[in-house]
Order: sequence, then C-alpha cells, then structure tokens
Amino acid sequence: MSTNLIRSGIAAMAVKLSAAGLSYLMFVVLARWLGADDYGQYASAFSAGTFLSYVMLAGLNSEILRRLPALEGDSGSSGARRVFLATALRGQALALLVVGAIGMLVALAAYVLGSAGWGKMILLAIGFGAALALAEFLASVFRALGAVNIALVPRDMLWRILLIGTVAGLAALGTSPSLALAATLSIVLLLLSLAVQILAGRRLLPPKGDTSSKTQITEQTTPRGLIWDARWLAVAALASNLLQPLGVVVVGAVLSYSDSGLFFAAQRTAALLSLPLLAMNMIGAPQIARAWSKSGTQEVQRICTHIALVASAGTAVGFLIVLGLSGQLLGIFNPAYSDGGLVLIILAFGNMLNSLAGASGNVMMMTGHARQLVFLSAIGQGSGLVLVLLGGYFWSIEGAAIGEALGILIVNAAIIVWARSKLKIDPSVLSIVRK
Repeated sequence: MSTNLIRSGIAAMAVKLSAAGLSYLMFVVLARWLGADDYGQYASAFSAGTFLSYVMLAGLNSEILRRLPALEGDSGSSGARRVFLATALRGQALALLVVGAIGMLVALAAYVLGSAGWGKMILLAIGFGAALALAEFLASVFRALGAVNIALVPRDMLWRILLIGTVAGLAALGTSPSLALAATLSIVLLLLSLAVQILAGRRLLPPKGDTSSKTQITEQTTPRGLIWDARWLAVAALASNLLQPLGVVVVGAVLSYSDSGLFFAAQRTAALLSLPLLAMNMIGAPQIARAWSKSGTQEVQRICTHIALVASAGTAVGFLIVLGLSGQLLGIFNPAYSDGGLVLIILAFGNMLNSLAGASGNVMMMTGHARQLVFLSAIGQGSGLVLVLLGGYFWSIEGAAIGEALGILIVNAAIIVWARSKLKIDPSVLSIVRK
C-alpha cells in the first residue's frame, strides 16, 4: 500500500510539474497569436472564470475526495459509491445551473446599462468557469478511485497540448485571431479532453447492479444536502483563490485590458518560481500529517524546515534569473511587454516570499486547523485584493503588483505567527535561526 501511495505521489507530481510548463507555453502561444488587447481580455475572462469555477464547484470536488474512498469495502459498496457519485453529479449540475443563471443575469444587466465589454467578459468567464469546474469535478472522481493518471493527464496535459497545437496551426495558416475564437477553442478542446477522460476511465466507475444501500444513501444525501455538507470546503477554496485570479480582473477594470494581459503574463511567469515549493508540498503534506499524529511537533518542525530550505533555494535560483532577464521573459509573450520587467520582478519577489514561508498553509491543514486557515487566508487575500485595487489606481500596474506581493506577505505572515503561537511550529525558513 505504501508503495502504491509513493508511486501515485510521484506520478501526480510529474504531471503537475509538466502541466506547469505546458500551461506557460499555452499562454505564450495565445499571447503571440491574439495581440495585446485581445489577450488582455482573454486573460481577464480566464482569470474570472478560474475564480467562478471554485464557486461553481461548491466544494463538491473536495467532498468527493473525502467521502468516496470511505465507501470502499462497505457491504454493498459498489451500489453506495454509484449512488453517491450520481448524487454528487446532480449537485454539480445544480451548482452550475444556479451560478450560471446568476452570472447571465449580471451579464444582461451589464449590457442593459451600456457596459457591453463587461457583459461579454462575464459571459466568457461563465463558459470558462463551467468547463474548469467540470474538469476539476471529474479529476476528483478519478483521483478518489485511485486513477491518478486518468484524473490529471486529460485536463493538465492533453487539453493544453491540443490548444497549443491548434492555435499554432491556425497562426501558421494565417487565420485572423479573435477573442471569441480563442475562448471557444479553449472551452471546446477542454470538453473534448474530458470526453476522452470519461472514455478512458469508464471501466473504473462503479457498475450497475448492487443497490442494497441506495435507500440509506439517498435518505442521508441529496444534491442540496451534499452541497451544504461541503460548504466549508467551498469557502476554503474561495478564500485561498481570491488574490491572483481576481487581481487580473481588477487590473483590467482599473487600468486597461492591455495592462491586464501584461499583469497576467507576469503572474504566469512568476508562478514558475513556485514549482519547487509545489513539489516539496506534494511530498511533505502526508509526512506532516503522519508526523503530527505519531511523533509530535519536533518531527513536524524538522519536516517544515527541510521543505522551506529546499523550496527557497530552488526559488532563489529562479528569482536571480528574473532579476537579470525580466524584460526578455515577458517579451516572449509579446514584444510590447518587454518594458514591464519591474512588474515581473515584484510578482517574482512575492513568490519568493511564499517559498520562504515554506509549508505554512499545509501545516494548518494537516494538523486539523482548516477553518482557522480559511479565516486567515480570506483576510490576507482580501486585503491583498484591496491593495491591488489601490495600488493600480494610484501607481499604475507596478502599484498593482506591489499590492499582490503585499497580499502574499500578509497571508503568510499571519499563518506563521498563528502556527508559532498555537502549534509551536515555525514553517518558514526562519526556523533555522530559532534552533
């Protein structure tokens, strides 16, 4: 069992790291094809859609990961799992319909009030959000069933490869780029990848037949009941994903779509500096949980110090590269972005701070303090979003970047102070000094 867990962890990490590179390349290809203004609108709609996807998921992806494995081995487990998945699917459809309908009403209001640009962006965001939510829902189903590759490869790799190839082909053929075409291709190709995922994983889904636990399960779990049970999981996801996606939208609203495209490109480039921390957290999270339950704070502190050291060292190398080549790195997206090197440096510094903080969020999650993490994340990321708004309004795009970096600092500082006070654990690289 431990060997399977290790293999699954390595496979998941390999897919995630590969997906980060493909994601970067995908957005570069789109930027080169679309041009500054259309790419800025695409970036704003995609970022808003990313946030909306967490709203549309309503925590059901995490609820599936939490509850579906627990049904393994019960009497009539096949029937119970099938009923649970059917209920979760109906709940997901309900969430998509409700959020989508509200979004369309908001878009209609924008059109009526003369803000056609915002109305168009909201409609595109709904499309992106629905597709991304469905992708995360299916990924959670197959992860819970133990099929890591089927869960992650279609969304994280196949979709991006298809979109990169299609856009590159259209560019080579001289096809005129447009925001509508780029968004449509993105959504349709993601849905096509999900169809491949379902075909590849259909044999893993619980078969029809055993319905001995159907009455019990349906009495305890309705679609609305499942959404209600997952409410804290939904709030946690939203609180952890406020700053970066909505920051792009705020920049587009306060400044211009061209600026939001530059800001988005800088975000995506700076995010590559977080790969060492991502890799270390994927390895370290189960180790922290295990150590907390068996060995106490001393072993958890040792693991956290190791994570912070390795992640910080890897991120520092990337940060030095950004310091020397910031303009050139942004110029890969669009030559017009080459003058925005300072924006990239500021956002990269924010990611450097994140790595220096180490496994701050994981320490709270893995020690059973998820609600406190939600509270701290919501305050920190909400404050950061306000700072992006104020910074962008008073000091242009560089001010917005400073606002995002300060938001990252606030979140991590709050978590570190809490962990040191309540858990007697310092997840940051500063734990070396405390020894």
